[in-house]
Amino acid sequence: MEKRDLMDTIRTVYADHYKEHTLKHVEAVAKTAVRLAAGYELNEEKVQLAAMLHDISVIKSPDE
Repeated sequence: MEKRDLMDTIRTVYADHYKEHTLKHVEAVAKTAVRLAAGYELNEEKVQLAAMLHDISVIKSPDE
């Protein structure tokens, strides 16, 4: 799956579960995380993905 498609899928999951506020939050966290990753020479794509998923438990419990 392409990065753009994956990010769109994650956004859709939050939106489909009526978690627009959480989506805005994780997008802001991802933006900051990518900026920090660049400064520390880390993999920006992996950092962005982790940031986008860090609150996914709002939708999916660890048991799911």
